[in-house]
Amino acid sequence: MIQRFWRFSRVALLVALMTGCATVNDMRAQKASGLAQSYPVPPDRAWQITHAVLDTTSAVAIEEHQPDGYLVADTPAFLWGLPTRVAVWIDPEGSGSRVTVRCRLVRPGPFLRALSEEEFHQAFARRVTQLAH
Repeated sequence: MIQRFWRFSRVALLVALMTGCATVNDMRAQKASGLAQSYPVPPDRAWQITHAVLDTTSAVAIEEHQPDGYLVADTPAFLWGLPTRVAVWIDPEGSGSRVTVRCRLVRPGPFLRALSEEEFHQAFARRVTQLAH
């Protein structure tokens, strides 16, 4: 009985590890499940602000696809958190921009993300407010 439990546990863990990883292709397909917010800044300024927000997280491996309207970056691991993959889409919206962000752990686990969608938008909004003053 115990042996069967351990065998099942190992198989379940392997399946979770294989299906829970956030690949770049997975992230590109998840725009609809991201958190979107509109900002009164033009898209070129939104790109600059996005880079500034990601710089504060020490993001590495930034893959920018500006003609397609998105970028993907990885944040490094921190104290008790795992690396996080962040995808950001920037779409023109009137005279401003609509920014959509999706953050997922690079590897699955019950750990904290280095950055959440809400934290990204809070940092983005702070920078937009700073520009207004």
